Amino acid sequence: MKKVDNREHLAFSHRLLQTIEECGFEASPEKVLDGILKQSSNAQVTLPAVRRWLAGQAIPRRHNMKSLSDWLGVPPCYLAYGENFSAIQVAKIANKAVTGELLHTLERFLALDVSQRQTVQEIIRALSFQKNEEALAPVSVTMTPDPARADSASG
Repeated sequence: MKKVDNREHLAFSHRLLQTIEECGFEASPEKVLDGILKQSSNAQVTLPAVRRWLAGQAIPRRHNMKSLSDWLGVPPCYLAYGENFSAIQVAKIANKAVTGELLHTLERFLALDVSQRQTVQEIIRALSFQKNEEALAPVSVTMTPDPARADSASG
């Protein structure tokens, strides 16, 4: 009988649990599944699969890895292979203007307890979703006469 080397599974589980904690989420299988399904309603994730991921018994398939990484806000390559996430984040941030105020806000966020972080993250997700929905909504344009033009036309 061939013995299975599950070091990759355990390493994945460790990265997953650490990321869940850093994001301020609870690492119970039910909470993880709920978070993934809230983020991506068409995700094909089951509770037994999430239990195996957290226990270091399995690694998600590609489509589930994508759903999981979307929920946690990390690249799939970080969860799957442990690639240097901080380097990826620095590269993303380098393309944006990071001000002292933004860094101070981040420090205040990190000082919050887990439930407060979750609340802030839910608010940000809701606002981002609302902004994306507004950007996709059809724009209705109504033409109103320009009062200056109306005056010059009559005079």
